[in-house]
Amino acid sequence: MKQSLVKTIFAALALSTSVLSAEEFVPIWPEGKMPFSPKKDVVIGPETVSEKGIVKNVTVPGFEVFLPEKKSSRGNMAIIICPGGAYGCLDYEKEGRRTARYLQKIGVAAFVMKYRLRQYPAKARLADLQRAMAVIRANAKKWNIAPDYVGVMGYSAGGHLAMRSVAKFGERVYENVDEIDNQSADPSFGVFVYAAYLTKDGKGAINEDVKPALKPGKRKLFMVSGLTDLYRHNTVDFFTAHVKANKWPSIEAHFFPDAGHGFGVTPRAKSDAVKWERLLATWLRRIGRGIKADISTADDTYDLTPVEIADGEKED
Repeated sequence: MKQSLVKTIFAALALSTSVLSAEEFVPIWPEGKMPFSPKKDVVIGPETVSEKGIVKNVTVPGFEVFLPEKKSSRGNMAIIICPGGAYGCLDYEKEGRRTARYLQKIGVAAFVMKYRLRQYPAKARLADLQRAMAVIRANAKKWNIAPDYVGVMGYSAGGHLAMRSVAKFGERVYENVDEIDNQSADPSFGVFVYAAYLTKDGKGAINEDVKPALKPGKRKLFMVSGLTDLYRHNTVDFFTAHVKANKWPSIEAHFFPDAGHGFGVTPRAKSDAVKWERLLATWLRRIGRGIKADISTADDTYDLTPVEIADGEKED
């Protein structure tokens, strides 16, 4: 047996048979098989994590696993979370782990993505997300997940990435690297929290890379935005375009007058957006068809701390 084939099989078995606990990191690509190299003349430093949970210089994509204590007999719903950060960094704690712990509490398996950033071409991060979706489905039995209920969720730039995965439904951006890629890479549903880069300059035109998501078919979408957010037009315009494009829109959106950008899963106590996570739990329960979120715990919150963001950065 050729050495490369041995490595591929070993990597696949390691991913599909390992017993993972909450917050264990799972690399998604077999050694030497990760598609898309860094951009020309780009030198990437070592990965760093600040005290506030801001991750920079991702070179080993993967995810952390947060499994709920209560296991559904039909398998738990699952969500891959894509933190924001303008593609220059990842707000990994506030828009990743905190959200995962919340989902975990309401009975949803959560996977926090660490995807490649702007040092790589845009296709690299979409490949990371698609591969993560396939890896999770390949481990569905081990993690007690319902393969038909694996969704994607993104904040800000992560919302753009998540929407790109909806738009690319049925189309991979990379060649299969092993048998794990026989699994579907398509999200079952999508959640977008103050998403960025969906529209052009607030004039209502939907960007081409997410435009196919306007007609998601059976894919259900959930959107949240504050109306004092400078990026609010992304959610407003996409929601409006989706309603216009579909006789029976499969989208739900919530807008909060006093909320801005970056409120995460725990907005400030007096904000209108403080209960958006409960609205999400209710929506997840409705679309689950028996694979239910427990909204009795959906109003639990966590302390919110300020975080740094990448200044003025935009998508490629």
